[in-house]
Amino acid sequence: MADLNKTNTDETSKFDVDRLSSDGLSMPDLLGGRKFSSVVGGISQNVEDEKETSARLTKAQAKHVQKVLNKGRRLVEKDQYADALECFISVWDFLPTDLDLLTVIAFCLNTLGVRGQAVLVIERALKFHAPTPELVSVMMNLAINMGIYDVAIKIGSVLVSMAPDDPRHYVNLATAYSGAERYEESINMLQSVIPRFAQSSDLWNVLATQVRSSHGAEESLVFFQEAIRLSPNDYKIYSNIAMSYVQMSEWDLAIEADLQSIKLNPTSPEPHLGLAPLLFLQGQLEEAWKHYEYRLDTSRGNTQTQLYTH
Repeated sequence: MADLNKTNTDETSKFDVDRLSSDGLSMPDLLGGRKFSSVVGGISQNVEDEKETSARLTKAQAKHVQKVLNKGRRLVEKDQYADALECFISVWDFLPTDLDLLTVIAFCLNTLGVRGQAVLVIERALKFHAPTPELVSVMMNLAINMGIYDVAIKIGSVLVSMAPDDPRHYVNLATAYSGAERYEESINMLQSVIPRFAQSSDLWNVLATQVRSSHGAEESLVFFQEAIRLSPNDYKIYSNIAMSYVQMSEWDLAIEADLQSIKLNPTSPEPHLGLAPLLFLQGQLEEAWKHYEYRLDTSRGNTQTQLYTH
């Protein structure tokens, strides 16, 4: 196990927007850990800002844009990204350079698997806006999604130097380390920052996944349990600890954890798809198939289900 007092020694380099943009880095599935609806809320705030809209929008237009953005936000909260994207694009002409709108459109495009268009949108955002921590986080997470982990680690190192007080960035950096199978570096980094963010369940959760990969499932349990203590209603933690129980052949505990995850978030496919093979093993074929069918669910409007069709 890594030394709790060990610090992260990664060096950061100057952030080169032009180079990263030319590499095609764009919107990831996550916006630096921010809730997607909060980004839409940021757009709505821009519409409500009289100084922002008075020069370009009439009151009637501003009211219309506000209504459409609110509708898009509700659709995103329901994971209906295709319909949300239609809403956001319909007001593009009203807010053609708005950073949050460009971000939310690129987010939807990437989630729907239209990454080429997402690249163009994020390049437009970089054309009109300086690289904020949010934009740098976007690039890091896209690099993770593209499997360019060394690039993601470099960007993440820059990001945590830009915004060292945001624990979400350390979570994403740990994910990049994990993708590169640099688990001990990830664990060292997480243990160096957790004393500062002891109440962050996300940090404990991602630490647990790194420990599982490097030291085994049994050692990961104590970290998952701390994450659950901090956020007992986070379905992702239960889904993750279920994987540890599977690796330990603790089938009943794994099923219990997946069922709790489903109870907390019935629409997420991950716990259903984790539970299905466990039920198959117990001979509950009909019930298992009900959960396995989530791999074919196209109503959620994103590409996650395509990952589970094999």
